[in-house]
Amino acid sequence: MSESPAWTIEKTIPTLAVPELELGIEYYERLGFSLDWRFPATNPSHAGLVLGPCSIMLTLCEPSERADLYFIVDDVHACHQAILDGEPWDLAQEAGAQAKRSDCPPARALQAPPAPKKTAYGLIDFSMVDPWGHQLTFGQPPSPSA
Repeated sequence: MSESPAWTIEKTIPTLAVPELELGIEYYERLGFSLDWRFPATNPSHAGLVLGPCSIMLTLCEPSERADLYFIVDDVHACHQAILDGEPWDLAQEAGAQAKRSDCPPARALQAPPAPKKTAYGLIDFSMVDPWGHQLTFGQPPSPSA
């Protein structure tokens, strides 16, 4: 049996590469995130965004890897509707044009995400892809009475 470490992790902040920081900020704001900070103050290369207790960081660089994020939400249907209302896919063509990869934006980034559905693993979720190929899945555990 291993001994408990003398420290703990308090929070994880995933970092997503985007080739145009301001466009990345606008895209994630349309998903419901709020800008928390930019660094440095002049010609920023990083930005932090928050939505409730969740934080993400955007870093200014051409994505060489694609991230896959799963967000647990309290109301997946309200989350889905808020994303539909924000229409983030409208930015995908512009964002893809600024990327230096021929596969940006992915076709799935140009359309609204499908409706949430119950999965084989018991959650209700839906997935979408941002203009830089990062997959975002929003899921809700079933209610205790379900």
